[in-house]
Amino acid sequence: MKHLKTILILLALVFGYGLVYSANAATSSELQSQIDVKTRELQNVQAEISSAQAQMAVISKQSQSLDKELKTTENTLNQLNLSIKSSTLNIQKLTLEIEDLNSRIGGIGVDVEAKKKAIGLILAEIQKNDNEGTLQTFLKSMSLADSLLEMQSLTNLQENLSVEISSLNKLSNDLENNVRQTADKKRAIQTENVNLVNRKAIIEDQKDYQKELLAESKNQEKIYQENLDRLAEKQAEIAAEREKIEQELKAKLDPSSVPASKSGILAKPCLGPIVQQYGRTAFALKAYKNQFHNGLDFDLNIGDPIFSAEDGKVVATGDLDLYCPRQSYGRFIVITHNNNLTTLYGHLSRIIVKSGDTVERGQLIGYAGNTGYSTGPHLHFTVYASSSFYMGASKSCRISPYGADLNPNNYL
Repeated sequence: MKHLKTILILLALVFGYGLVYSANAATSSELQSQIDVKTRELQNVQAEISSAQAQMAVISKQSQSLDKELKTTENTLNQLNLSIKSSTLNIQKLTLEIEDLNSRIGGIGVDVEAKKKAIGLILAEIQKNDNEGTLQTFLKSMSLADSLLEMQSLTNLQENLSVEISSLNKLSNDLENNVRQTADKKRAIQTENVNLVNRKAIIEDQKDYQKELLAESKNQEKIYQENLDRLAEKQAEIAAEREKIEQELKAKLDPSSVPASKSGILAKPCLGPIVQQYGRTAFALKAYKNQFHNGLDFDLNIGDPIFSAEDGKVVATGDLDLYCPRQSYGRFIVITHNNNLTTLYGHLSRIIVKSGDTVERGQLIGYAGNTGYSTGPHLHFTVYASSSFYMGASKSCRISPYGADLNPNNYL
C-alpha cells in the first residue's frame, strides 16, 4: 500500500493545480466583468464624441461671426473634455487588463511548478521500481491486486509523461506571450498618460483663448467684424511677403539638390485626411492674396497627435501668435532631415519638442490646433529644400520661417 499511496500523491500533484487554476479563473472572471463595464462606458463616451464632432461640422458651415467663434470654442472644449474622459477610461481599462493578465500569469506559474514537481516525483518512482524489479515490487505488495494496480498506474503515468511535458512547454510559451502582452499594455498606458497630461494643458489654452476673444470684441458683433477686417488685411500682408521671399528662393533652387519624387520618403504627419492640396487650390484662389498654398492641410480635431515625417533634428519651434495673432502659422515646429528636406508643422495647439531635439520618424512631436490664420482645427504641413530654409526677419510678424517650398505629395 505504500507505493499505492505514493502514486495517489503523485496524481494529486499532477491534477491538484486545478484548484489553484479555478481560484484564478474566478478572479479573472471578476476582472473581466469590470473590464466589460469600462468597455461599455468607453462606447458611451465615443458616442458623445461623435455627436460633438457632428455639431462641429454644422458650426463650421456657418459664416464667420462672434457667435460661431464662441460656439467653436465651447464645442472644442467639450470634445477635449470627452477625450480626456475617454483617455482616463482607457487607462482604467488597460490597468484592469494588466491585472487580469498578471492573475493568469500567476496561475500558470503555479501550474508549471506543480507539473515540474510531479514529473520529477514520477520519474523517481519509476526509476525506483525499475531498480527493484517486478518480482520485488510484487513481493512487497500486500496483495496481487495492489501490485497489479500499482504497476498499471505507473505504466499509465509513464505513458502520459510526454503529454505532460508537452503541456508544460505550451504553458511556458503561453506565459511568455502573456508577459509580452503585458509589456505592450503598459506602454499603451504610458502613452495615454502623456496624451492625457498634454490634453489638459490644451484645454487651459483654449480657455485663455476664449477669454481673449471676449475681451477683444467686448462681446459685440460689430467690433468683432471690424477686427476681422483688420485681421484679413494683416493676413494678406504676411502671405504676400512670404510668397515673394519663397518664390525668390525657389527660383534659385538647384532641383538636383533635393530627392527625386518617390512615395514613402516622408511619412504622413497625422491620421487625418487631406482637405487642401498644394498649389493654386480653389480655396487659395479666393482666400489668399497670392492665390497659392505652400503645403498640405490635414483635417483634424484639436488635440489630435502630430508625428515627425522622418528622422531629423528640430531646428525651430515657436508661436507666431505672440507677434501677429491669428495671422500666420501660430504654433509651429520645423524639423530638418538627412535627405535635404525640411518639414514645417503649423497651427498646433501644443508643442512637446524643443529646438535641438533629435526625433525619429513617427515620433509624437505635438498636437493639432487652431492657432494662427486658421478657419478650423487642422495641420498645415510644408516641405522645404533644407539648403534654402531659414528663420528670418519679417516686416509684419517679427521672425518667421522661410524656404523654397516643394510639393509634399512628391514625397509622402
